[in-house]
Amino acid sequence: MTIKLKKITTGPLPWLVKAKAKKDTKKMIKKIVELQHKLYADGRFSYLIILQWLDASGKDGLITKVLGAINPMGCSVKSFGVPTKEELAHDFLWRIHKETPAKGTIKVFNRSHYEDLVMPQINGTMTKKEYQRRLEAIKNFEQLLVDNGTIIIKCFLHVSAEKQREKLEERMIDPKKHRKHKDDDFRKASEYDKYIDIYSDVLTDTSWDHAPWHIIGTDENFSKEYEFATILLASLKKLPLKWPKLETSMHVLKAVKQNMTERKKEKKKKKKKENTDTLYEDTKGKKKDILLNDKSTKQIHMTSWSSSHQWEPQEKEKKDAGTEDITVSSKATVVKEKNTPHILTKRTQSVSSVKASRSSLIKADVINDELRV
Repeated sequence: MTIKLKKITTGPLPWLVKAKAKKDTKKMIKKIVELQHKLYADGRFSYLIILQWLDASGKDGLITKVLGAINPMGCSVKSFGVPTKEELAHDFLWRIHKETPAKGTIKVFNRSHYEDLVMPQINGTMTKKEYQRRLEAIKNFEQLLVDNGTIIIKCFLHVSAEKQREKLEERMIDPKKHRKHKDDDFRKASEYDKYIDIYSDVLTDTSWDHAPWHIIGTDENFSKEYEFATILLASLKKLPLKWPKLETSMHVLKAVKQNMTERKKEKKKKKKKENTDTLYEDTKGKKKDILLNDKSTKQIHMTSWSSSHQWEPQEKEKKDAGTEDITVSSKATVVKEKNTPHILTKRTQSVSSVKASRSSLIKADVINDELRV
C-alpha cells in the first residue's frame, strides 16, 4: 500500500461532532484503563506504541489525555533524541531494544527507530543500500517483538504546515511552552514538504501486516484523541485477556470463606441492632412529646364553640350541693365531618370523697351540657 501524506487530511474526521466525540473519548479512556489493569494482571502480552511525528504535532497532549489515567506501574514513556556517543558505538537498534515493554505493560516511544531512517535521508548521509539494510533490520526486529507477545501500534501524527507554524510561534509567546522552543525548529518547518515526502516513503515501506501504520490528523485535538483512543481500545478488546487463577491450598481457601461468612453474619446482627436502637430512640422521643403536650393541656379549661364562632372560656361548675367541688380541665375540639359533630377531648379530673359510680354520672352530665350549647 502506497501512502501519500499530502493527500491525507490533517483535520478532523468529517463525520465527527466535537461534543459527542469528546464524550465518547472519555468513555473509551475509562474502558482502556480497565483493560490495561487486566492486561497487567494477565501478564502474557505487552504493548509498544510508537508515536512518530513532525515538530508541534501535539504528541504531549495526546499522551496526557488518553494515557494519563493509566496506572504508572503498567505504562511508561521513552523519548529518543539525537544518539549519544555510547549509542553510536552500537548498532542503531541497540538503544531501542533495551527499552521494549515487559509483559503486562504498555511502553510509548516518543519518536523511535524510524528517526534512523528519516533523519539520515534529510541530511543526505544515507545510501540506498544502507536504507534497505535498516528496513530489513527493523522489519525483523518488530516481528521478533510480535512473536513474543508484543502488540505494536504505530501512529504518525499528521499536522498541516499552517498549524505547525502556529504552534511553533505559540511556544515563543506562552511562558509555559518556552522550554519546548528551539530556533532550529523554524528551519525544519521551512522544509515541511521535504519531510512529508520522505515520511511518505518510509511509512509505505514499513507498514507491514504485523505492524501497520495509522495516520492521525492532529490539527484538532478532539479528533486526534478520539482516533487514537479508538485504535488502542479496539486492539485491547481483541486480546484474549484473562484474570489469573487463584493459587492457594484448599484448606486456606475454606478458612477464608468461613471467616467471610462469619463477618457477614456479625455485620448483619450489628445492623439489625442499630436499626432496633434507632426505632427505640424515635419511639422514646414521641412519648416524650406526648407527655409534654398532656402537661400543657392540663392548664386549659374546657372551652365551647359559641354562636359567634369564637372559643370562650367556660367557668368551673359545681354539681350537687351535697358533694365537694369537682374540677374538670380539658381541651375540646369540634370537628364537622359529613355533618356529624365529633368532640375530641383530653381530660384530667380531680375527684375527692365521691363514689366512682356518682363520678361517672357527673362526667356524663358535663358532656351533655356541652353538646346542648
